[in-house]
Amino acid sequence: MPRVKSEDFVFLDEGSIDARCTWRELVIAEFARTGVGAYALVRGRTDKPKTLGGGTISSWLSGRAKQAKLNHIRYALECWKVVSPLVKISENARKQLKQCRDETGIGLSRLLKISDQIPNRLTAGMVNGW
Repeated sequence: MPRVKSEDFVFLDEGSIDARCTWRELVIAEFARTGVGAYALVRGRTDKPKTLGGGTISSWLSGRAKQAKLNHIRYALECWKVVSPLVKISENARKQLKQCRDETGIGLSRLLKISDQIPNRLTAGMVNGW
């Protein structure tokens, strides 16, 4: 049974709802599975616990935090459970998009709008970040 600091807090590097891993490992696994970061996970959510923000979740991922409010962790894990993973795109596809942009002079936003071969959820901002 994991140590509990008080009724509301858990130690991140000890047991969790899954006996095979710690709370931190669960959080890191969901981040890795979805690609959705700490700030994006809670941005715009009106149902989140009042004191839970992206910085808190980021501190769990980085290892800076040693403990966390149990209701915060459960909320974040539920959010990650329902989000779709971000688009993963190959290096070759990335190069093709950049080459098309360079050859045509058409901006990435326009290229994405006129193409019928772009994966759902891929945005010009994502491509610009490459």
